Amino acid sequence: MAASAEQATVAKLKATAAVNDAVDGRVYTVADTQDAGAPAIVVTKLGAEGGSRLNGGRGLRRWTLQVDCYADTEAAAQALGAAVRDALAPGDSPAWRDLAAGVHGTFWEDSTAGITDDGVRLQSETFGVWFQPTA
Repeated sequence: MAASAEQATVAKLKATAAVNDAVDGRVYTVADTQDAGAPAIVVTKLGAEGGSRLNGGRGLRRWTLQVDCYADTEAAAQALGAAVRDALAPGDSPAWRDLAAGVHGTFWEDSTAGITDDGVRLQSETFGVWFQPTA
């Protein structure tokens, strides 16, 4: 059971061999890492829409998450971003859903590319994640 949408997403990416192997296990929430090096993935919560709540219960909410893929080359960052999209919201398959982890659906929204101040390539993927805490 995941306590947050970010933790559920990190667990999914670590359980996806194509992603986890490419970064040698370096998949983190933004709160759990400092200078992870490349290649690495960092999941950041950008915000949430209001959730429906009945009788004070914990409701289903749509979270916006950014998954930053760091690599030494632009091609490697793009490939890592594509592997993340395939794991969470593949274009030709149903989106990732894991009710036991609280994830009711994940949808890809946008990609951006960049370079950090120290020259590391960055591919950012943004997702909408419908999440309801399970614990």
